Amino acid sequence: MELYLNVIECGNGIFVAEMVSRYYFNKGCSELTADEALHLSAVLPNPRRYSPVKSSRFLEERLDVLYIKYYRNTNSKITK
Repeated sequence: MELYLNVIECGNGIFVAEMVSRYYFNKGCSELTADEALHLSAVLPNPRRYSPVKSSRFLEERLDVLYIKYYRNTNSKITK
């Protein structure tokens, strides 16, 4: 996963996960909240087309799925 995140272009010429985190949330990956990390994960099918910070039907649907998976795996809810 780390290799994939560091190779794919995430739009605006940004390639590295740490840079994507800083671009969209102005903080490093280790400082992201679970909600912010899920927003970045939600756009992975097509990060050049979708933004983790612009509301869209696609993003909302992906986030719904990811929130459920996150809850099932961690048994904790995410504060939005």
